[in-house]
Amino acid sequence: MDQTVEVVFDKDLVDEATIGVHPGENDATVWISFSDIKKVITDMGDQMSYVEI
Repeated sequence: MDQTVEVVFDKDLVDEATIGVHPGENDATVWISFSDIKKVITDMGDQMSYVEI
């Protein structure tokens, strides 16, 4: 079973010091630096791409 995830971010978020994310459920927000969330995602072996919204 393929469990690969592609995460897509708005290009404007790349330069932000921190972003708020909902890890799994919308009942809590975690604030994390964009560089740290990028590291978590790539360390898990998932793909990232950027779009202009």
